[in-house]
Amino acid sequence: MREGGKPNYFDRVSAVLLVALAGSQHLSGQGEAARDTLKKAKELAAFFDASPSYDESDIRFVGRIEGASAYDDLGATAMDGVRNAVSQFENEEFTALWSAVSED
Repeated sequence: MREGGKPNYFDRVSAVLLVALAGSQHLSGQGEAARDTLKKAKELAAFFDASPSYDESDIRFVGRIEGASAYDDLGATAMDGVRNAVSQFENEEFTALWSAVSED
């Protein structure tokens, strides 16, 4: 859905959804898959945060709607959203896994 390879709002949301997938993988015993998914979440959040866009102009197949923009309570940045999503699991092992991935 990227227009011209630029980050868009879906990247921000997708990073948080990847954390939900990673948490499910972790809780079902798929540790390596969870690690890989957290890495993808980290990369996607960093990609978005490098040049954030909250309007629809960078979303492919979406026409311009004057004054439209997206808002959420995920966090100030996409990476904050990822951290918040990890903390919502309230699982020490998962949090430790995120800490290891985020330090890489």
